[in-house]
Amino acid sequence: MATKITIQQFESQLKNAEQPFDIKNLLTECMGQVALLEELIRLFKQNVLEFIGNLKAHLTNEDMKGLAFACHKMKSGIKMMKAHGLLQIVEQIDLESKTGKDLKHLNFLYNHFIDEYSRLEKQIDRECDKMKNQ
Repeated sequence: MATKITIQQFESQLKNAEQPFDIKNLLTECMGQVALLEELIRLFKQNVLEFIGNLKAHLTNEDMKGLAFACHKMKSGIKMMKAHGLLQIVEQIDLESKTGKDLKHLNFLYNHFIDEYSRLEKQIDRECDKMKNQ
């Protein structure tokens, strides 16, 4: 289980995280099938958008069990995509929803998730474009 870290430690870890997305490795896991990879990426993006919406609703309602459940559902997809920065954020949201229940910290993590996902989505799109043009 993850342990609670300070905001400064968290930001430092994100900056030092491994490359958040490796399309070649993921394509290998898809047995070289580009269509399968594209479907996987489409489903991942759809699940992240649903997760963001669920987080916002659960934060608004101060529903800690709902937050924890949403995090649990999202972790496997993030692990599959090897999005380490997103995983760290989701694990921190999960931990905070079960222990600290600090809404200010949870909102901070929510905003960081959105920022990190925006960066990751751009990288995924660039990697997909490069792969298609090869």
